Amino acid sequence: MLINDRAFDGTIYHYTTDRALRLCGVTASWFTEFRPVRFPCDQTFYSYLYELHKHRVCCFLTGTFVLFTVGVLESFDGVTLFMALMDTPVLNLIFQRGPDYIRKFTINEFKFLLVGVQPSRDIFHYLVSHDDFCMVFVVLGVDTTRPCGLLSNVDFVHFIWNNFSWFNYRKYAMTLLPSGPPSLPRLLCLKHYRVNRDGWRLWEL
Repeated sequence: MLINDRAFDGTIYHYTTDRALRLCGVTASWFTEFRPVRFPCDQTFYSYLYELHKHRVCCFLTGTFVLFTVGVLESFDGVTLFMALMDTPVLNLIFQRGPDYIRKFTINEFKFLLVGVQPSRDIFHYLVSHDDFCMVFVVLGVDTTRPCGLLSNVDFVHFIWNNFSWFNYRKYAMTLLPSGPPSLPRLLCLKHYRVNRDGWRLWEL
C-alpha cells in the first residue's frame, strides 16, 4: 500500500533521520531511544526480527505490545509489524503473492498461520508460534520506490510516523540496527514525540 499516496524511498542513510527531525520551527520532533520497562519473550522477539533481518526485510514493530513494554498499557492484544515491500521470496510468501493463499508455512523455526487478510491494503493477520511462544501479528506492507538495505529500518520508522501516524502523543517502535559486520544487530527501541520550541533557541540545546 501507499502512505498518503507516497512510497517509502528505500534510503539507507539512517544517521540522517535525527538531523531531519530537528527542524527549525514552532514545533520540533525528537527521535530518541527508550529502555523497555517489561519485555516478555524478549529473546524470541529478537530472534524473529533477526530472522527477517537475515532475509534483508526492512521492518519494525509497533502497536499495543510496544506500548506495553514502556508501561503505557497494562496489557496487549497483538503486535503490529510494518514491512517495506520488495520482490523477495520471504516477502512474497508473507504477502501471499502466489496464485493461492498458503494458510500455513514456516520461516526457519517460526510457524505462520494465516488468520485474516485484507489483500487490497496489503494487510495480513498471522498467528506466529515458536516453541511456547504464540502471538497474533498484524503485518502491513508499504510500497517502496527502490530496494531497501539493512540500514533502512530507522528511516522506515521515520517515514511511517511522519506520513501515517498523525497523532501527537508519543510513539514507540522496536527494530534492529546493524552494529557492524562482525557483530549481531542490536535491538533499537525508538521513541518519537513533538515539543513546542522556539525555532532559533532549538539550535542552542
